[in-house]
Amino acid sequence: MEDNQNERLVRIKRLNSYRNTQVDGMKDGVIKYTNGKYLTVTDLEDSAINLDFIAMSLAKQPRYNGHTGDMTRRNHGHYSIAQHSVKMAEASLFVYGDPVLAMQCLLHDAGECYTGDITNPLKVLIKDKISEIENKIDEKIFKVFDVPYPMDERVKQIDVNICDWEMSVMLDMNTKSYGYNNYWSVEESYENFKNTFFQLLEFIELQKFENLTGGFSHKRKS
Repeated sequence: MEDNQNERLVRIKRLNSYRNTQVDGMKDGVIKYTNGKYLTVTDLEDSAINLDFIAMSLAKQPRYNGHTGDMTRRNHGHYSIAQHSVKMAEASLFVYGDPVLAMQCLLHDAGECYTGDITNPLKVLIKDKISEIENKIDEKIFKVFDVPYPMDERVKQIDVNICDWEMSVMLDMNTKSYGYNNYWSVEESYENFKNTFFQLLEFIELQKFENLTGGFSHKRKS
């Protein structure tokens, strides 16, 4: 009899916890994030966008639904959105030498800290609606960080090329190139994403200065 009464008390407590759920957090398109605040993904406020929040979320989220590598790999084959974004930024800077393009590459998936990483096969099925939402979020993020938007067309091509490489070395065990093992930890992804952001900011400011002064190669007249 006493056991049944205790069981009922436990159930009542659970029901009370459901009743205490805040109504704001149950609305469509609303998520709760780290500082306990609620935000609407389709109507983000500027205050909801900050680098630390984005870096932390992207560092924790895996690419390809977590199917990269295997459990014997470094950090169990966890390949984060943050690592992917840094790789894109580095590749674009190496090939084109354009820090603004590199910053666009770094932030091209930043909106996924609000929407999550939706795999491409699923995204194709819900393309129109999700594209509208993603574009709205991207535009807001780029505006807050003062990065040109829409993105350069080269960002998409760089993304495709990087994805081809990722899939060959991380997903297909039948290819000769499979065996990538430099998977960053969450901490490494978080720090590298933020460090890359600030490095690119410095490069962008230096580029602006060089454009104003005509670069450092000019010689002073004697």
